[in-house]
Amino acid sequence: LDMNLYSYWRGGMIDTILVASPEDYLPKLREAEALASSTNKPLFLLFTGSKNSTGRSWCPDCTAAEPVILEALSSIPEGCVLLTSDVEREPYRSSEYTYRKDPSIRLSCVPTLIKWKNGKVLARLNDSQSQIADLVAELVDA
Repeated sequence: LDMNLYSYWRGGMIDTILVASPEDYLPKLREAEALASSTNKPLFLLFTGSKNSTGRSWCPDCTAAEPVILEALSSIPEGCVLLTSDVEREPYRSSEYTYRKDPSIRLSCVPTLIKWKNGKVLARLNDSQSQIADLVAELVDA
Protein backbone atom coordinates (compact mmCIF):
# COMPACT_ATOMS: atom_id res chain seq x y z
CA LEU A 1 0.00 0.00 0.00
CA ASP A 2 1.42 3.38 -0.97
CA MET A 3 2.42 5.26 2.19
CA ASN A 4 0.73 8.46 0.99
CA LEU A 5 -2.47 6.56 0.42
CA TYR A 6 -2.13 4.74 3.73
CA SER A 7 -1.43 7.99 5.60
CA TYR A 8 -4.45 9.65 4.04
CA TRP A 9 -6.73 6.76 4.92
CA ARG A 10 -5.41 6.79 8.46
CA GLY A 11 -6.13 10.50 8.61
CA GLY A 12 -9.59 9.99 10.07
CA MET A 13 -11.82 10.21 7.02
CA ILE A 14 -11.86 6.46 6.49
CA ASP A 15 -11.46 3.72 9.06
CA THR A 16 -8.99 1.35 7.43
CA ILE A 17 -8.42 -2.27 8.29
CA LEU A 18 -5.42 -3.94 6.67
CA VAL A 19 -5.45 -7.66 5.95
CA ALA A 20 -1.92 -9.01 6.39
CA SER A 21 -2.59 -12.39 4.77
CA PRO A 22 -5.48 -14.27 3.19
CA GLU A 23 -5.79 -16.33 6.38
CA ASP A 24 -6.71 -13.12 8.22
CA TYR A 25 -9.33 -12.10 5.67
CA LEU A 26 -12.50 -13.50 7.28
CA PRO A 27 -11.79 -12.26 10.84
CA LYS A 28 -10.83 -8.83 9.47
CA LEU A 29 -13.93 -8.76 7.26
CA ARG A 30 -16.12 -9.45 10.31
CA GLU A 31 -14.33 -6.64 12.17
CA ALA A 32 -14.88 -4.27 9.24
CA GLU A 33 -18.55 -5.27 8.93
CA ALA A 34 -19.11 -4.58 12.62
CA LEU A 35 -17.42 -1.20 12.38
CA ALA A 36 -19.41 -0.19 9.27
CA SER A 37 -22.62 -1.38 10.89
CA SER A 38 -21.94 0.63 14.05
CA THR A 39 -21.56 3.84 12.03
CA ASN A 40 -24.18 2.89 9.42
CA LYS A 41 -21.60 3.83 6.76
CA PRO A 42 -20.46 1.97 3.66
CA LEU A 43 -17.82 -0.73 3.69
CA PHE A 44 -15.40 -0.96 0.78
CA LEU A 45 -13.08 -3.88 0.04
CA LEU A 46 -9.92 -3.25 -1.96
CA PHE A 47 -7.78 -6.08 -3.28
CA THR A 48 -4.55 -4.76 -4.77
CA GLY A 49 -1.16 -6.09 -5.80
CA SER A 50 1.43 -6.08 -3.04
CA LYS A 51 4.46 -3.81 -3.28
CA ASN A 52 8.14 -4.52 -2.97
CA SER A 53 10.55 -2.72 -0.65
CA THR A 54 10.85 0.19 -3.12
CA GLY A 55 7.08 0.70 -3.15
CA ARG A 56 6.59 -0.74 -6.63
CA SER A 57 3.66 -3.08 -7.19
CA TRP A 58 3.96 -6.15 -9.38
CA CYS A 59 0.56 -5.12 -10.80
CA PRO A 60 0.61 -2.24 -13.32
CA ASP A 61 -3.20 -1.89 -13.20
CA CYS A 62 -2.99 -1.45 -9.41
CA THR A 63 -0.39 1.28 -9.81
CA ALA A 64 -2.58 3.10 -12.33
CA ALA A 65 -5.76 2.68 -10.25
CA GLU A 66 -4.33 3.81 -6.90
CA PRO A 67 -4.53 7.60 -7.48
CA VAL A 68 -8.00 7.26 -9.02
CA ILE A 69 -9.29 5.31 -6.03
CA LEU A 70 -7.62 7.75 -3.61
CA GLU A 71 -9.33 10.69 -5.30
CA ALA A 72 -12.75 9.02 -5.15
CA LEU A 73 -12.33 8.02 -1.51
CA SER A 74 -11.41 11.58 -0.59
CA SER A 75 -15.04 12.62 -1.15
CA ILE A 76 -16.77 10.02 1.01
CA PRO A 77 -18.25 10.78 4.43
CA GLU A 78 -16.20 10.32 7.56
CA GLY A 79 -16.76 6.98 9.23
CA CYS A 80 -16.73 4.84 6.10
CA VAL A 81 -14.71 1.65 6.38
CA LEU A 82 -12.09 0.30 3.98
CA LEU A 83 -10.75 -3.24 4.19
CA THR A 84 -7.51 -3.44 2.18
CA SER A 85 -5.92 -6.73 1.18
CA ASP A 86 -2.51 -6.78 -0.46
CA VAL A 87 -2.31 -9.66 -2.93
CA GLU A 88 1.03 -11.42 -3.39
CA ARG A 89 1.81 -12.28 -7.00
CA GLU A 90 2.88 -15.92 -6.77
CA PRO A 91 0.07 -17.26 -4.53
CA TYR A 92 -2.46 -15.23 -6.56
CA ARG A 93 -1.59 -17.17 -9.72
CA SER A 94 -2.96 -20.40 -8.25
CA SER A 95 -6.57 -21.37 -8.95
CA GLU A 96 -6.64 -22.53 -5.33
CA TYR A 97 -5.85 -19.04 -3.98
CA THR A 98 -8.05 -18.16 -1.00
CA TYR A 99 -9.58 -15.03 -2.54
CA ARG A 100 -10.32 -16.80 -5.83
CA LYS A 101 -12.16 -19.60 -4.03
CA ASP A 102 -14.10 -17.40 -1.59
CA PRO A 103 -17.72 -17.67 -2.80
CA SER A 104 -18.63 -14.17 -1.64
CA ILE A 105 -15.91 -12.33 -3.58
CA ARG A 106 -14.57 -14.72 -6.25
CA LEU A 107 -11.56 -12.54 -6.94
CA SER A 108 -10.54 -12.86 -10.57
CA CYS A 109 -8.19 -9.89 -10.96
CA VAL A 110 -6.50 -7.04 -9.16
CA PRO A 111 -7.18 -4.35 -8.42
CA THR A 112 -10.74 -5.05 -7.40
CA LEU A 113 -12.78 -2.47 -5.50
CA ILE A 114 -16.01 -3.71 -3.93
CA LYS A 115 -18.84 -1.94 -2.16
CA TRP A 116 -20.11 -4.42 0.44
CA LYS A 117 -23.17 -4.63 2.67
CA ASN A 118 -24.79 -7.39 4.71
CA GLY A 119 -22.34 -10.01 3.53
CA LYS A 120 -22.88 -9.28 -0.14
CA VAL A 121 -21.25 -7.47 -3.03
CA LEU A 122 -23.37 -4.42 -3.91
CA ALA A 123 -21.07 -3.25 -6.70
CA ARG A 124 -17.57 -4.03 -7.95
CA LEU A 125 -14.95 -2.69 -10.29
CA ASN A 126 -12.23 -4.91 -11.69
CA ASP A 127 -8.72 -4.15 -13.00
CA SER A 128 -9.01 -1.54 -15.77
CA GLN A 129 -12.44 -0.35 -14.54
CA SER A 130 -10.74 0.78 -11.32
CA GLN A 131 -8.66 3.22 -13.38
CA ILE A 132 -11.68 5.13 -14.71
CA ALA A 133 -12.47 8.05 -12.42
CA ASP A 134 -16.18 8.26 -13.31
CA LEU A 135 -16.75 4.56 -12.61
CA VAL A 136 -14.87 4.66 -9.30
CA ALA A 137 -16.73 7.81 -8.21
CA GLU A 138 -20.05 6.19 -9.13
CA LEU A 139 -19.27 3.09 -7.06
CA VAL A 140 -18.11 5.15 -4.07
CA ASP A 141 -21.05 7.56 -4.17
CA ALA A 142 -23.80 5.05 -4.95
